[in-house]
Amino acid sequence: MTPAIGEQREALAPASEQVAHHEIEQRIDQYGGEGDSENRIEYVQEHGISFEWQVEGASDVPTDIQRLTGSLAIVCCVVPRSDRTQPVVLQRHATGYRRVVKPWWVIALALAAIGCGRSGYQGSAECAVLSDPVVDLFADGDFTCAERQDGSVWCWGANDSGQLGDGTFTTRHTPAPVNLPGPVTAFGTGQRHACAHTDDDNVYCWGRNQRGQLALGNEATTAAPAATPNPPAMTTALGGGSSQTLVVTEAGELYMAGLFNGVGNFQRENTFVAVALPGPVRRAAGASSPRPFTDGHSCAVLVDGRVYCWGTGLDGQLGHGLEEGSATPVEVLGIDNAIDIATGNEFSCALLNDGEVRCWGDGGSLGAGATGLVSTPIRPTLSQPAAQLAADDDTACVVTDDAEVWCWGGFPAADPTPTRVEGLGATAKVAVGEEHACALGLDGLVRCWGQDLKGQLARRAQPWTSEAAIVDVEATVLS
Repeated sequence: MTPAIGEQREALAPASEQVAHHEIEQRIDQYGGEGDSENRIEYVQEHGISFEWQVEGASDVPTDIQRLTGSLAIVCCVVPRSDRTQPVVLQRHATGYRRVVKPWWVIALALAAIGCGRSGYQGSAECAVLSDPVVDLFADGDFTCAERQDGSVWCWGANDSGQLGDGTFTTRHTPAPVNLPGPVTAFGTGQRHACAHTDDDNVYCWGRNQRGQLALGNEATTAAPAATPNPPAMTTALGGGSSQTLVVTEAGELYMAGLFNGVGNFQRENTFVAVALPGPVRRAAGASSPRPFTDGHSCAVLVDGRVYCWGTGLDGQLGHGLEEGSATPVEVLGIDNAIDIATGNEFSCALLNDGEVRCWGDGGSLGAGATGLVSTPIRPTLSQPAAQLAADDDTACVVTDDAEVWCWGGFPAADPTPTRVEGLGATAKVAVGEEHACALGLDGLVRCWGQDLKGQLARRAQPWTSEAAIVDVEATVLS
């Protein structure tokens, strides 16, 4: 049977820290169970599936896990926090080992790959045979990107600003590789640009740059990945909007390039600048705005569960009880247990650590029926807890605990209340663009639906479809 996704949900966690070599044995003793802590590495899923293997070094960790977490990584433990567990990787680094929290769906896909075909495995009876399956998925504007198990990124769809990163401005109806110098460890998309953090600790950006959002020290659009000067060290997460890029570091620091940079003015910055927040950051997201002379808003979730937003706020999307913007971060009212954030053009939504969702801003995008403008968080009418959250333009979607996808807003059916997306199967993650969406299944396959005028569904079949179909990233890779 398919594992319940809610059981994999990340809980609140402190910022990542450096872990000295001598601390590894103690940590494995504490979280990995009894036995020889240097040789016995155990990963336990909360729903009861456990895989164990004997190792003498990181190179002996199963290939599927190596590819997902880095060739020199050791998966050591499940850290109990509150009523949830959180996958943790101790990754070899120049100063010892650093603690890296991986998204739950990455670990779930790895466990499925390892358990597939083994005696006693309780996963799906049908195991996808993929050499390098997709492990993460991103969508924004009119394009889509998929990260594969080997750390490569493949994109398709609109490319008028070079947002596909293939060195051209040619629309792609099939996935094409981004020309990056190495495997990615973090990736993020904006409306017409994208950025990646690679294993050499550099940040590369490409695409539209009219506001300096590529952090290259200029405002020139580029169709090929370019290294940002003096990037923030140890980047763990990336996000973007129409005119901004956000970087979260291992230490919980937030940096931003582009417009509405959160440093006390509404000017643009074409290099990364630090955003002052009252605590370490867990996640961050940015959004565009359809209003004239406005360029969107951004939000960040702190490690302690609070949410802060800044930028355009005329529709209540900052969540601070007012319908006005702010050049500096303001606290969203009534939330102290958020673990993730998603932003649309005129609204924002937060995922809480108990699976609840809260949204604020333009009422048609809040999942609670047409409510007008709402400047404080309200609850969408979801019948199941959510495990993952995504938004863009005027649409939001969630993956629920039972692995279903529910969406509301302007796409796909202009419904202000959540509607189940049919034909997806068990889903790990959903990604939302302006008029399309894609889902990553627990089988490692990508399925997309919506508008395909610019190739964002990789189908070449019709301009619009409500029927989700597989994007054959693997076949493209092997051809």
